[in-house]
Amino acid sequence: MSALPRIHVSIAGNIGAGKSTLVSLLAASAGLQPFPESVADHPYLADYYVDPSRWAFHSQIAFLTQRLEQHRAILAHAGPVCQERSIYEDYAVFGTTLWRQGMLSERDFRIYERLFRASTADLPPPTLLVLLTAPIGALQQRIARRGRHAERGIATEYLAYLERGYHDWMAAWQACPVLVIGTDAFDLANDPIAQQAVARQVRLAAGL
Repeated sequence: MSALPRIHVSIAGNIGAGKSTLVSLLAASAGLQPFPESVADHPYLADYYVDPSRWAFHSQIAFLTQRLEQHRAILAHAGPVCQERSIYEDYAVFGTTLWRQGMLSERDFRIYERLFRASTADLPPPTLLVLLTAPIGALQQRIARRGRHAERGIATEYLAYLERGYHDWMAAWQACPVLVIGTDAFDLANDPIAQQAVARQVRLAAGL
């Protein structure tokens, strides 16, 4: 009896793009095991929001550790999975953005980069990457609407830096197929028709 093919769908996208919603949707409609992003047990996040320059390196190392542990848990899972953000996105977009903004020094970023590369050298990548996109104005409206305390201070400039990070990451990404879905034309959180259409797109691209 042959083993079922590995299906690992990673949902990527800027803050407010709809990642959490899509992970929950795919878990409910396609039977994928959800692996959501978890920040509750991040030991440096509160300090980072108070003093980003002081705690950026610590925060990124903690995120790298969490995402590596999650990725290995995904590999140990027998069935198809859907993951919110990946270790690759965290390095290529968020770590790189902090370095570009001067929050991570050159020395700290290069050590972080070496650790990322060593950690992922033998790591099978996702089988499908789904990139959710939306204009920054739409992202800001969603961020304001959901009212998360930690997101109150997110600046337009930071979202623009992240957009650049996603653009550069996708220009170099070759590890697996990519499905790009623009989410600005519909309400993924509340529109059942849009939910069905997006879920169908992902299922087809993932081979489900």
